[in-house]
Amino acid sequence: MKDKKERRKAVLQRAAIFAFVTLFFLGVILTYYTMLVSETRERIIKSGELSAVTTAEQIDQYLAKGIDTIKLACFTLDRMIRSEKSQAEIHDYDHSFPLRSKEQKEMNDLPLSQRFCIWYSVLEEAGTLQSTWR
Repeated sequence: MKDKKERRKAVLQRAAIFAFVTLFFLGVILTYYTMLVSETRERIIKSGELSAVTTAEQIDQYLAKGIDTIKLACFTLDRMIRSEKSQAEIHDYDHSFPLRSKEQKEMNDLPLSQRFCIWYSVLEEAGTLQSTWR
């Protein structure tokens, strides 16, 4: 009888040790997996933020060219008006910039100075005027 109790005790001890070792390794594996997931998530977020910043800079550079052109034309027309150029000269300068897109064709009837000043004010209100002309 004593022998059976000792055997049973030894089996229970082995089972307990096996269970604790198994739980320990499962805990290590789950901890490693959690750390790996959080690190991967952070890398993905950083990559997305970097991509968004790069794209925003590219869009700003692209828009800056058009904004500078609009400002230059607006300043040129203002200078022509201030220096009292003839209506014909302003008209000739006006028609050297035809608008081609569907949405802008109805604006072709306006003088160029009004068109550029309208665009300039719209861009200024939108806060997109961040070029070297400021």
